Amino acid sequence: QLKQAQASYDAAQFDNITWNPNFEDDVRFGYIGNMTDLMTIQEGLARDHPDNLHTNLFVPLGEPLWADALYASSGEPGLTNFVELPGFDNIAVMGGWPDSTKTPALNMLGADHTITMIGDAPRGNFIRDGLRTVGANESIIAQLEDRDINSSYTKGLVAADARVCVQWF
Repeated sequence: QLKQAQASYDAAQFDNITWNPNFEDDVRFGYIGNMTDLMTIQEGLARDHPDNLHTNLFVPLGEPLWADALYASSGEPGLTNFVELPGFDNIAVMGGWPDSTKTPALNMLGADHTITMIGDAPRGNFIRDGLRTVGANESIIAQLEDRDINSSYTKGLVAADARVCVQWF
C-alpha cells in the first residue's frame, strides 16, 4: 500500500492515493540493535509484560548500517514521512521514539538504573492523530497512550527508577 501511495504521490496523482492500514496487521514497534540483545528483550517482554500492547508489537530489526538507521529515524516524529528501511523487505519506518515505553526494554538488558524523560507540555492530539494515521482505533490508542495505570505509557513510567520532567517548548 505504501509503495503504491508513494508512486501516486510522486506522479501528482493525488486522487489515486489509498491509505487504509490495519494497525493489528501492519504496525509494529521495531528496535534496532544486537540481535542477541533484541531476543533477550523480546523474550523478557513477552514473559513479564504479556498484557502490554506496545511490548506485544515488538519486532527485532537487527543491525542495519548506522547510516541506514539514521536515515530512517527522524529527529522529531511529527516531521517525518514513511521511508523504507534499507536492507529490509516490505518495512517502512515512521521514525521517532515511543516515549517511556523503552524503559522495560532497557530493564530486560540488565540496566542498573533507568531514567525516562517526559514532557510537561500538553500533548493534545499529536500522538493520537499519528496512531489514527496508521489505523489505530480508540481502544488501541487508549492501551498505548492513555495515562491510566494500564496503558503502555504509564507502565513504562512506573518501570523507570526515575522520571525527569522537561519542558519541550
